[in-house]
Amino acid sequence: YKRKISRESVIAAAHIVARHELRGRYDFIFDNPYETRDDMLQTARLIVNLPKPYIFQPFSLTFFPGTDLYDRAKKDGIIVDERTQIYEKQGNGFFASDVTYLKLVCILLPRIPRSLGRILLLGPLVFVLHRTAFIGFYGMIYRIIAYVKERLHISVKGLYKKHATI
Repeated sequence: YKRKISRESVIAAAHIVARHELRGRYDFIFDNPYETRDDMLQTARLIVNLPKPYIFQPFSLTFFPGTDLYDRAKKDGIIVDERTQIYEKQGNGFFASDVTYLKLVCILLPRIPRSLGRILLLGPLVFVLHRTAFIGFYGMIYRIIAYVKERLHISVKGLYKKHATI
C-alpha cells in the first residue's frame, strides 16, 4: 500500500494514545493476494502488541480502478469479475471460504488475552495450521463467531468515553 510507517512507529504511537487514556482505532486490510505468510504473520504480531483496549476494524482489500494495485491484479488475472469483486463488495468484504489461520487469529487477537495470542503466533504452530487445506474449517469458525456476535448483539460502544484514531 506504499505506506512508509514502521511497525515500531505504530506501536509507539499506540502506547502514547493508551497512556493518555484514549482508545485507539486501528484499521487493517486483509486479503491481499500479494502478501506472503510472513507478511500476515508480521501483521498479526503488530496486532498482538497493540496496547488494549482499542477498536479493531478489519477490511478486505478492494482493488480500486486507477491504482497500481488494481492494474497489477487485473494483469495477473486476480480480478475476474469487476462488478462482484469491486462494485458490489459489501461490508468488510470477507468471504468465509477465504479465511486462513492467520486471518482468523488476527480477527481474534483483540478479543483474547495477549499471552494466548502469542502462543497462537508461534512459528511451528503457524507453519502447521496456516495451510489451504484448513481454510474451510477456519471459515466455519468465522461464520460461527459472526453469527454469535450478531445474535447476542455484542457491542463495546459506550464503554469508553474517549476515542482516538491513528
